[in-house]
Amino acid sequence: MRLIRAALLLAVLPLLPACEPMVCSAMRNGAFMVTVVDTQGNPVRDARVTFTPEGGSEQPAWCAESAGTGQSCERWTGGDGTGNYLVRATSADGTRTAQQSISVKETSCGIDSENAHLTLPD
Repeated sequence: MRLIRAALLLAVLPLLPACEPMVCSAMRNGAFMVTVVDTQGNPVRDARVTFTPEGGSEQPAWCAESAGTGQSCERWTGGDGTGNYLVRATSADGTRTAQQSISVKETSCGIDSENAHLTLPD
């Protein structure tokens, strides 16, 4: 009898959907992440990245790879909670800009955001 149960279980297991426990991602120093690329998709490491919370003033984003705002950065982070933000990237020479609005929301895991991927025009 045990052999029949084991055989049935082995036959049915591959047909069941895989279940994984819900895993919450860890916060990365801020409420959102920003990447900046050129039109060919190459990282723009010397961009100036800022964010403006709704109803607030513009603030510099932080380089996610270091403790400062950085001069050579691939990802920036910013914000300090839920809400709407305007994220802006400016080229080092100040001639090109890109911006995106993002919304940071509260979830059962903490805060969840729509990360920004900005492309600086040629």
